[in-house]
Amino acid sequence: MRKILLTLSICMLIGLTATAVAASNDSVQASIAKFVFKVNGEEKELKNNPLVVDGTSYLPLREVAGLLGYELGYDDTTRTISFEQKQVDSNQYQELTKAPDLSEWINFLDLIRFYDGNDIKASLSGDNLTTHLTIGVFGIGFPFPFEEQYKLGDIPRLYQRPKGEFSMLVYKNNIFVNKSDIQKLGFPIEDEWVPIADLSKSSTKFDFSLLNGVKKMKPVFLYTEQGIIRAMNSKTGILLNKEDLRARGLIG
Repeated sequence: MRKILLTLSICMLIGLTATAVAASNDSVQASIAKFVFKVNGEEKELKNNPLVVDGTSYLPLREVAGLLGYELGYDDTTRTISFEQKQVDSNQYQELTKAPDLSEWINFLDLIRFYDGNDIKASLSGDNLTTHLTIGVFGIGFPFPFEEQYKLGDIPRLYQRPKGEFSMLVYKNNIFVNKSDIQKLGFPIEDEWVPIADLSKSSTKFDFSLLNGVKKMKPVFLYTEQGIIRAMNSKTGILLNKEDLRARGLIG
């Protein structure tokens, strides 16, 4: 990762020099560019739009440095631009005084297993500064050394993003994510669904033709004698929504 950051920094410095030279000789024509920026899979937004001059893109250096986790410095005397890695506050967590209610949480490895082969990408990675979770196109990083999850034992620690839109629980050498956070992102959770095979004794008739050609993990509304029930394809077969089944009296 350090090599990539260094390469990006050098390219941006070259771009900065080229702009200065061009400006000193003659005027240049530039167009505003719209790019999608992602850092470790997490989409970022620049306040100042990049410029394109003669096919070369020029990025706002200070902003990009910040997105990559660096502080930018400038020495006017020596005309030196420097990058210093931001210090991560390892105490950005809440140490819980009692065991958490795990019914509200799901082990991220179980989430990965459920999504594997079901058209949803999910991964867990990190380094000595950050633990990064990815679900589909959504990515989020926590200021938590990845390997430290194996050192905490039975001490539950709750990590939350500054705006509180997503949280992570480290407990019993595992990483958990809040179920409601996953639902807000629009992704399914395994224990919300029942395999159709589990309802083999039901007299309810289902018309699964609406699922033909539908990608995995995309819910479809089925119309039955009891009412509407959500269903979706999965690598293990057709799944039915538990909440809908309970509402129709098909399961307890």
